[in-house]
Amino acid sequence: MHMRFHSFSTRARLDKANGTHANQVMLTRSSGHGFTLAGMLSDMDQWLTGIKGDPGGDTPIEKIVRNRPPGLTDACWTRGIGAKKIAEPQVEGIGNTECNTLYPVWTSPRMVAGADVANDIVKCRKRPVTRTDYQVPLTDGQFADLQSVFGTGVCDWSVPGAGQQGLAGTWLDFDPA
Repeated sequence: MHMRFHSFSTRARLDKANGTHANQVMLTRSSGHGFTLAGMLSDMDQWLTGIKGDPGGDTPIEKIVRNRPPGLTDACWTRGIGAKKIAEPQVEGIGNTECNTLYPVWTSPRMVAGADVANDIVKCRKRPVTRTDYQVPLTDGQFADLQSVFGTGVCDWSVPGAGQQGLAGTWLDFDPA
């Protein structure tokens, strides 16, 4: 399953939790071309080791941002032999950047139904069907059919999901020892 929108869901959740997604790097490539696992692990090791050795009394997210290796940025690689790295911020959408032209970011069924990219609502709360939900005029018969099909209502993506709880607020610790 290679659905890039999940990376953007993670990014949106990081923004909600931390106010930033500076602790995430998106690297996109086609199979067999671009970055190597060894290079990626080396960058991650450098980053985590820097965080662990940071003597400052700052918050974990401040240490994460400060210790991110300068060359470790969002990027994608062109396809084929001699793949070229394109270092650019990864943004949600289709065709609005070089990387999105090469690797389009499609949506999920929940996003099509009105959920945001965070995709963090497992069971939505319901609200009644209203005519203004639809961009086309509906006859009385069509609207009655919608009300019949969605008898218990439609998802209200503007409120937290049923049983949804906030974050625990606890950071995991990295210990290289």
